[in-house]
Amino acid sequence: MNILKLLENTNYTIAYLLPISIIAGSFIADLSISLIGIIFVIISIVKKNFQYFFSTPVIFFWIWCAYLLVNSLFSNNILLSLESSLFYFRFGFFTLGIWYILDNNHNFKKNFLFILICIFIILFFDGFLEFFYGTNLLNHEYNNQRIQSFFGDNQVIGSYLARLLPLMFALFYSEFPKTNKSILFFMFLLIGTDLLVYLSGERTSFFIVGMVSICIIVLTSKYRLIRLATFFISASLILLVTYNKDNIKERMIDHTIQQTNILEEESNIFSERHESFYRTSFNIFIDNPLFGIGPKLYREYCDDKDYSVGKSCSSHPHNTYMQLLAETGIIGTLPVIFLFFYICYVFIRQIYSNFFTKHKFYNDHLICLYIALFVTLWPFMPSQNVFNNWTSILYYLPIGFILYEHSKQSKEDNGKD
Repeated sequence: MNILKLLENTNYTIAYLLPISIIAGSFIADLSISLIGIIFVIISIVKKNFQYFFSTPVIFFWIWCAYLLVNSLFSNNILLSLESSLFYFRFGFFTLGIWYILDNNHNFKKNFLFILICIFIILFFDGFLEFFYGTNLLNHEYNNQRIQSFFGDNQVIGSYLARLLPLMFALFYSEFPKTNKSILFFMFLLIGTDLLVYLSGERTSFFIVGMVSICIIVLTSKYRLIRLATFFISASLILLVTYNKDNIKERMIDHTIQQTNILEEESNIFSERHESFYRTSFNIFIDNPLFGIGPKLYREYCDDKDYSVGKSCSSHPHNTYMQLLAETGIIGTLPVIFLFFYICYVFIRQIYSNFFTKHKFYNDHLICLYIALFVTLWPFMPSQNVFNNWTSILYYLPIGFILYEHSKQSKEDNGKD
């Protein structure tokens, strides 16, 4: 076996294990995606194949990375800011690495789906075990609020399941055998995901699952009835659990009403703390509208009396757009806003084609991949740190699949000419 084949097989293996690496923690996950990117670059140099680096969306990403780097160099805390921006380009290499793997390993999607399904089933077993019996396979104890499962104190099982759900749905559409047994099995996976995300106590993740479900029902054609049916079954089970489990009702309903103050005349944006984050971020943005204060520096400015509103200090302001506006200014935020509106345009075209024409704008597989990106960019919900390694991996993974699908479609269109 030559060195090139060895590198490719190594990359395939690392990519297959990525769903497990993400569970293992931020360091292992970041190491995995960095290796995928590095090996991809080496293979590209050896093959003298640089076409992946220069597609239009990729070029815009390189420009944005360069902007983040320059922004950090002109910030008031260069070293801290560079922790986020200096190697941010690795997510681009990771995305291109996934694209390359999909181009050169025609079994990758099917095998990746198999591994993803296995991980979901294991998480179902462990998560439900922790909820109903008080402890999981790793002897983590349920605290009556949040399920830990294999994620430990990070308590992000809901985020993991919710953000990978549209990718799994996309791969099911393109790779899974369409038999009655397989469809029933997949319905079980959807219901299990809905219920476990709700029981996890992660309200944002549960909102994401709801958004994914609505998008699939409205935007896809072949499997919208499957999602609609499982959605109602899941809703019934969730109501049943909420009625019988006071701790779930307290966490998901009572606590939400209390935080948002939604029953009063003056409600909060998610919570009083979140509103403080957003007002402080906006004050920072108003004072630094073009370039912001530099990536990762919200934590340095949040207690400044000129900006601070209430209890506003944290590592980040818990909203993608407010963080980008405060830390990168309007120049750094506009590319993300344009991307979000482009996805909205895709969805509008898809709805029109589904209901008014016989020609589909995009197939269900690609639309599900766009849904994964859409829920990441949805502006009206709390979010993780934009520059967090673990979160960014879940954000960028579907993009590699999207780039591959567009490249594949372009090749097919050119072949028809």
